[in-house]
Order: sequence, then structure tokens, then C-alpha cells
Amino acid sequence: MNLREFKELVFAKAKEEGFSEYEIYYSKKDNLEISIYESEMDKYSVNTTMGVGFRGIFNENMGYAFSEILDEEAANMLVEKSKENALLIEKEEKEFIFGEKENYEEVKSFDEELNKTAVSEKIALALELEKEGKSADERIIKVADCFYTDENMECGIINSKGLDLYYRFNKALAYLSSVIKDGDEMRDGSEYIFASTLKDINSKEIAKSAAEDVLGKLNGDTIESGKYRVAIENRAMASLLSAFIDSFNGEDVQKGLSLLKDKLSETIASTIVNLVDDPLKSDGLNSRPFDDEGVPTYKKYLIKEGKLNTFMHNLSTANKAGIKTTGNAYRASYSSSVTVAPSNCYIEEGNVSKDDLLKEVKDGLLITEFNGIHSGANGITGDFSLAASGFLIKDGNKDRPVEQITVAGNFFSLIKDIELIGDDLKFDFSKFGSPTVVVRELSIAGK
Repeated sequence: MNLREFKELVFAKAKEEGFSEYEIYYSKKDNLEISIYESEMDKYSVNTTMGVGFRGIFNENMGYAFSEILDEEAANMLVEKSKENALLIEKEEKEFIFGEKENYEEVKSFDEELNKTAVSEKIALALELEKEGKSADERIIKVADCFYTDENMECGIINSKGLDLYYRFNKALAYLSSVIKDGDEMRDGSEYIFASTLKDINSKEIAKSAAEDVLGKLNGDTIESGKYRVAIENRAMASLLSAFIDSFNGEDVQKGLSLLKDKLSETIASTIVNLVDDPLKSDGLNSRPFDDEGVPTYKKYLIKEGKLNTFMHNLSTANKAGIKTTGNAYRASYSSSVTVAPSNCYIEEGNVSKDDLLKEVKDGLLITEFNGIHSGANGITGDFSLAASGFLIKDGNKDRPVEQITVAGNFFSLIKDIELIGDDLKFDFSKFGSPTVVVRELSIAGK
């Protein structure tokens, strides 16, 4: 049974059972993973997950159910389970089925060339990546991890109010981790790239960056405790942003779990800081023309020139706040209920090169990595105490590697103290990105 036939069965049953409004959310994901070890394919896997989520309003409550099977029995089960769910659960927040006539932006989130590329070419690329990784420096003794993965996703929403939406997304990831032995010391370093086609993946450049990453860690040591002017590298700042993004979530704000409550239009960051959520970003890792309620998405500034501009909302939280939704409804999968989440969320880049940023710091610290980002960060208060590593900066240049330090501070104070923003925007392994930023002062615990 195909999806359209299944939808007809579900909708007929929902109408018969007395649901006033109802909706099907469906998704399909195909994941390919290729791992290489010692010039041989260590792992090859293709996984497909597909399912349908049904939700409907019965007795003024929203009920949910899901199925991975498309047949008459599953159609009946979806409606019956949703009805039971609606009768059992009493929620203060009202949920909605969206059906207004809207215009949807075109989003370049699917590349047909990547979709049609033969698996043999992807395997060859992964093998080449490991080969380049081994030869990038004579001190590299092995490639610890080398893999290629890509994802193809289809997602759609059909409801009783006339909504019938669909989009596709795909993206590739190449990752390399190299190990260097220098005397008695062994270190590892890594690099990765997200790409829309195989042509965008340069194995030699990835291997070179991974080697530079690990070479920079040799002979690392701690530093004296104190307050330092700090540059936080793009990936490290992106990971820090991910730990505190829920402060901008309308759901958390309404639950009293955000210090930003009642601070709309107030200055909460340096005036050079712009925090963006952009689901229309052409090279984004979570781009889409509509959110998981079917509402059109758009680029928005959570922080604009230092001022808190908006929170993220779905239909329910927006209704409670008496405003229009920001198109940030999110379902983790077809089996999940609707919550609020960002899409491609990042600090907007500036126009200063990383080298020039270090020259402006003069004497201080470059942080390249935070460890234990979620266990050492309090998402409500903004406080964090994190193990970190990086480089000492002397006379505007990287001097020596630094490790075994702890960085302590408060995220909301940190974004107020940002003095410079680089031009090197990069996303981490999720939907968060940042350029390198310079912070006026942070407390460092070393020796």
C-alpha cells in the first residue's frame, strides 16, 4: 500500500471516529556509512528508516500515534491510539493543525548529483582519504578513524485542512582522524567537511588540516591560572552555543527555564553580535521550506546588533505568547510530538581574518576545543566550567599548545564581552555554527 492510499484510510477512519482536524507526518531516511581501516573497507552499512506519525484533535485535545507499517490494520490502530491519547492527556497548552494558505520559499537542500553518485565512487573517495591521511606527515603512524557517510531524507505533511507539503534533503560528510607519535608522546587530530557533492570533498586538504591539528597538540602543557583575553575558535564556539540555545526557546521561556524571559528588545550581547536561525540557508545542515507543523520557514535574528529580537516558537507557544509563530516547530522523528527547535543556528560572521584576530589579541589564549560541553554547562543560569585545550598567543601569534586547563564563565556575560568576530563561519556536527570570536576576558584555571 502506498502513502496516498494509506492516508485515505486513515483520514476516513479519523472522520468516522469524530476527530475535528487531523494530520499525517511522514519521513524516510536512507543512511550510507563507509569506514576504512588499513586500506580496506572496515564497515559498509545502508540503513533505511521510514514511518508515519498521525495526530488529531479529539475532544479539543491533540492525540498522537505512529506506525512503520502501511496497511488497513495500521490505519485503524493510528486513529484508535490517537483517540485514547487525546482522552488520557490533559495539556494546558493548546495545539493546532495548520492550514492557512501560505507561500513557501524554494530551498536548495537536495543535490541530484550526490543522489546519483555510484557507491563505488564513494568507497574510492574514502580509500583515497585514508591514503592521504597517512602520507600527510612522516610522523603519522596511523589513521585512527576514516569514514564517509551521507543521508537522503524525504519528509511531508498532509492534513484535513488541505495542507499537502513535501521536501527532500541530502548531505555528505567526510571525516579523518590521524595519530602522530613524537618520541614518547602520541596525539590525535581530526578534520571533517560537509558537502553537497563529492567534488566538494578534497581529500588532500582534509588530510593536511587533520595533520596540522594533531601537530599543533605536541608538547602541550598547562598555563598559570588567571584571567586571559581569549579567542574562541569557530568549532569550539559553536559547541558552546549549542549548550545554551534553549534559552531562546519559547517553550523553555514560558516554563520559566530561561534567564531571557521578559528581556525582549533588551541588549543582551555585544552590539557586533547577530545570532541567526536560518532554515533557508542553501548549504545548511537542517534547511527546509516548512517546519514540522507545515508553517513556512524564514531567516530570523534571535539577537540583532546585541538586542534580543525574538524567541523561537511553534504554533502552540506563539498562541500562548499572543504572537505569530516563527516556524520553529520540530519533531525529532515521525514517532515524536511537536516541540520547538532551531534549524541552522549560528553567529553571523564578521570581516576579520583569523590571523588578524590573533594579532588583535596580542597576548592571550586561543581555545580550540571544549570537553564535556553539556555536563559542565548549566543551560538555565548560563554558567559553565569546562575542560579545554588550545594555544597560548604571544605577540599576536600562536606560541605553544595548551592543555589541562579549565575555562569558567557565564555564557550571557561572554556574549556581552565579544570584541571581534572572524570571517571563518563553520558548523559543528549539528546545526550550530560560529566564526572565531575574541572575548575580552575569561577565567582560566591551570597550575
